[in-house]
Amino acid sequence: MRNKTPTLDDVAKLAGVSRITASRYFRQPEKLRSTTQAKVAKAIADLGFSPNLAASALAGQPSKMVLALVSALSNPLFASLVSAMQSKLAEHGLHLLIADTQYDPDQEFQLLLELLGRRPDGILLSTIFHSPKTHKLLLQSAIPVVEVWDYPDSGVAINSAVGFSNHEIGYIAAKHLCLGPNPKAVFCGANDERDEWRWRGFTQGCNELGAPPPQRYELPLLPDIAQGKTALKQLLANQHDFNAIFFTNDLPAIGAVQLANELGIQLPNQLRICGFGNTEFAAHLQPSLSSISVPIEQIGKQAVSELINMLNGKAPQMHKLPASLIQGQSS
Repeated sequence: MRNKTPTLDDVAKLAGVSRITASRYFRQPEKLRSTTQAKVAKAIADLGFSPNLAASALAGQPSKMVLALVSALSNPLFASLVSAMQSKLAEHGLHLLIADTQYDPDQEFQLLLELLGRRPDGILLSTIFHSPKTHKLLLQSAIPVVEVWDYPDSGVAINSAVGFSNHEIGYIAAKHLCLGPNPKAVFCGANDERDEWRWRGFTQGCNELGAPPPQRYELPLLPDIAQGKTALKQLLANQHDFNAIFFTNDLPAIGAVQLANELGIQLPNQLRICGFGNTEFAAHLQPSLSSISVPIEQIGKQAVSELINMLNGKAPQMHKLPASLIQGQSS
């Protein structure tokens, strides 16, 4: 059972300020001392309070709006996901309000604080990895939540989850790249929970094939083509012994393929490269990029269908969709 939705009075009491001061934090924060702002902000986070939620509940009218917090709109994979969700929502007369978290848990929390007051009927989140204060805020809101894209390998979601296993992504990549004689693989991914699960799957796949433990190279959270070129340059400059690389996004993988061509490295004879996402450009590279593919359109539309079911009073369900290898000429 959910706890009672916190009120502004609860915030004021916990922060040790008056109700007027707590209200001013939202309307005129510049008039409060920094120490007072900090106390009110901490109380808001501890309680999971969002302004206007109580008034919204009293209004009793659906907003016909769904809030989507997306990890990175600059990533073409998420752009495709948003397109699929938006088209499916339109079939039900619902509109999509989109915000970009830039993979930042604090930004996700702040966006939720600001946007929950607009009374969305439902929430779509393109990640299952949240800060404790965000998790608490979502539970307190009592608004149906579908976590899209990542499927929780732990099996636990806020309400519902529709997506793929990050562990499986890494496992499939390793089983492909570490086949054949004397495989020496490098895992190129970000330092976050999503890629940590992919790393675990990758190391498991390498181990099962009897390959040496893979090396790990850290990429920035927001992927781009230049990162792949930089990664390959540094791996070569540091004389790492490797003949296969898995990039956890197609964009840096594309950059690595481009640099390999410039340096005269023959793919896949001298080096095997695989990405993730099966982006449109990957197939048009020379050589074409091998990539782990996930059913983006199906994920987006099924997530919306699940949200509609929850809005109609049905119990939340979990939906794990398969990933698959699209083999190109790079591996």
